[in-house]
Amino acid sequence: MSEQNDTPNLDHLQAGLLLLMDQYADTPCRAVAMAVAWRLERILGHPLIELFPELQRQCARGLNRWRARMVEAPDDCQGAHTTYH
Repeated sequence: MSEQNDTPNLDHLQAGLLLLMDQYADTPCRAVAMAVAWRLERILGHPLIELFPELQRQCARGLNRWRARMVEAPDDCQGAHTTYH
């Protein structure tokens, strides 16, 4: 985290996103899909995201897909350990 405010480093958000996507690949479920969508929203809201236009575009596209997965994924997250950092 930055010493100046509570905004996490963009690379930490990306690392957490990759972890969540890996969790979803192992155990597709609604809670993990929600966590991925939430993480994408945090990345898109990060103050430095405009410095990375391709990352911004990919996250915006991905957010729509992950919101759809939130509806389509099963409720049962047996075996999934979701982290919301």
